[in-house]
Amino acid sequence: MKKIILFFFAGFLYTSLAAQNTEEIKNLINEGIQYHDDGQYQQAITLYNQALMLDPFNLSALAEKGYSLMEAGEYRESINCCRLAIEKHPGENLLRMVYSNYGNALDEMNKPDSAIIIYDEGMKMFPDSYLLHFNKGISLLRQEKYPDALSCFQKSVTLNPNHPGSHNGISIIMDEQGYRIPCLMASLRFLSLEPEGKRASDNLATVRKVLDSYMEVTGKKKVTVNVTPEMLTDTNEYGQRLENCFSTVELMLAMDVALDIDKKYAKQTEVEKFTRKFQTLCTFLEMSVADNYGFFWEFYAPYFIVLNQKQYSETFSYIAFASTGESYVWDWLNAHTDEVNAFFEWSDGYAWGGE
Repeated sequence: MKKIILFFFAGFLYTSLAAQNTEEIKNLINEGIQYHDDGQYQQAITLYNQALMLDPFNLSALAEKGYSLMEAGEYRESINCCRLAIEKHPGENLLRMVYSNYGNALDEMNKPDSAIIIYDEGMKMFPDSYLLHFNKGISLLRQEKYPDALSCFQKSVTLNPNHPGSHNGISIIMDEQGYRIPCLMASLRFLSLEPEGKRASDNLATVRKVLDSYMEVTGKKKVTVNVTPEMLTDTNEYGQRLENCFSTVELMLAMDVALDIDKKYAKQTEVEKFTRKFQTLCTFLEMSVADNYGFFWEFYAPYFIVLNQKQYSETFSYIAFASTGESYVWDWLNAHTDEVNAFFEWSDGYAWGGE
């Protein structure tokens, strides 16, 4: 009887200690994440190491430590941490993060080919991980492999339409390749998600550049509308419709941009002029969508068409210009909080792909 009591007590003590360890590990990891989010990576790593002393192969601790090591520039140590996590926890869902960290560390070590191998390995296991597709796209973009990078970003935004970085990547590639309307739509979608900060300023600069490219002031009250051959055709030599062709939309937008010098609009602010041009863009997207095809028509165009139909164009325009810091922009936003909140509620709940 005494042996049974002792055995029971020993088992109870082991279970109690294990529970305490589990709770302590969880607390250490959570505290480490807070340090990481504050940019204090070494403090975070110290806490993750303490958690690993209690459980040497704890997946959460290994994943977070690998992330902090990568952000701290300790790439080899990060890779070692990622390898251990993959070895000890095959198939675990948290490895999505581990594969991303692993590939990113290799990319930062200027080993893009090795990084892509890791991203591909991760995507075989987690094909629905938008971050793996996104990170592979970044690696390809750095190598100026634009078509392959674009495919990755398109897959990423399809999996997660609310990921700003993927829209930013698409905008960069479209800008580099001179596809103005696709570039414009990607940047505008970015601004609907992240209207403030450095990246917002960059995307707004891209929007301004694209719109300015349609017109050249050649004298007092004289402008030249820059019409390219691509804006005058929408079929190939066999009479087949071109994929992702925006010829009609471009032509109409170019004509509207030229109206900026009209005395009728002389006293308008930049946002008021942009709202007019944005409504023109959305209107002609709606008029042309049924006759066109391609990723940009099927993914981006419906979003902006519905946005305009729901009369959010003015609200969105002020949101898009938030990064300028202009007082009149913020005065409008602060005076129209209901409209701003309604826009974000609609945008956040928008059913991409008709889902």
